[in-house]
Amino acid sequence: MWQLPPYFVYIVFSVSFFISFFFLIVYAKRKLWKKEFNGEFKEITFIMPAYNCEKVLSEAVESVKKANYPQEKISIIIINDGSKDKTLQVAKELEKKYERIIVLDKKNSGKADSVNYGIKRATTELVVLLDGDTIIKKDILEKAIPMFSDESTAAVTSRLKPINRSRLIENLQYVEYTLSGLHRMLIGELNSLPDAPAFTIYRREFFKRYGYFDTENLTEDFEMGLRVQKNDYNVGYVANSCAITDVPDTIAKLFRQRLRWSYGNFYNYWKYKKMIFNRKYGDLGLFVMPAGLMSIFLMSIVLIFGFLSVIDWIIIHIRMIEAGWAPAIDIEISHVILYLFDLRILLFIFAICLALFIFFLAKHETGEDIKVWHYFVFVTVYLWFLAFAYLVSIGFFILNKKPKW
Repeated sequence: MWQLPPYFVYIVFSVSFFISFFFLIVYAKRKLWKKEFNGEFKEITFIMPAYNCEKVLSEAVESVKKANYPQEKISIIIINDGSKDKTLQVAKELEKKYERIIVLDKKNSGKADSVNYGIKRATTELVVLLDGDTIIKKDILEKAIPMFSDESTAAVTSRLKPINRSRLIENLQYVEYTLSGLHRMLIGELNSLPDAPAFTIYRREFFKRYGYFDTENLTEDFEMGLRVQKNDYNVGYVANSCAITDVPDTIAKLFRQRLRWSYGNFYNYWKYKKMIFNRKYGDLGLFVMPAGLMSIFLMSIVLIFGFLSVIDWIIIHIRMIEAGWAPAIDIEISHVILYLFDLRILLFIFAICLALFIFFLAKHETGEDIKVWHYFVFVTVYLWFLAFAYLVSIGFFILNKKPKW
């Protein structure tokens, strides 16, 4: 029967506990040495790529207009990326309604190309990349911009959370984004944040010096985060505010998105493989990138063996039933006690306690309202869905076949 070798089970637990306790130590250090940033209000340009987002584009622009930041220092460039709905019409109406808004229209060529198109037309020192379906909190700019007083900071990003929460699949992503917010906050404390999605502020000079977004990359934001780190700059992180974005509302849409993300992550890990285990890149090279790859590898192995074990169990019991076997309950307390004191069971119970602690820690730090039963489904089902997406993406990567949008 297929089953994980005992030593592999201990490896999984050991790696998981090591990563968890490493971040808990970082968290404790952060609470003791929390930094405060101060700086001036700088002129900024929002670069907003928009594709088929007629329903949310106005709200995204309105969120910028309502920000606690001098409006005379904000310009907005909306790039319509060949939308098939009324996105261009909505953008033109916003251009007429507000000053300092420019609308650019182009054929569909992807988000990365649209962002590059906008950046090259900006003139301010800082550019803010904001997806057309993403809304910002009022206080996010006044908390993010001062971080650029540190000359080593080339980009600043923030926590993200879903705007739609009516379905279970959306609530599971809400749990994921909340936990991801805690995780990104902690690796940000290590100056090792390698990704900058949906809402990110950049020094425009960085693109002129090190190149624009890779239009062939499926996760161009992750690639740019690694590029920032590779060139000895930092990605700052705003933990006490957030941007709100639209997330997939069906399993099919979510799987296609995560397949692209997973493939893109592998592509970028391969592209920047020289950073892995490289002391030159500090905690990012020695811990964050190796830990990310190790987590993916271990979850994939567990998923494969778990699936094969279930298939074996079903086949064996079908054969037993055909042979006349009938299930019976025969429980001996002594056997139950011995079973509970099995080291693997004790480790599993400890892992559950640690997972619950992380759950409440994420709720405390983000202030988000996560339901326990959503977290339970996230851990028992959703994580394995993500692992499956990674497994499929490995096949795509090996075959050098890009997933479709």
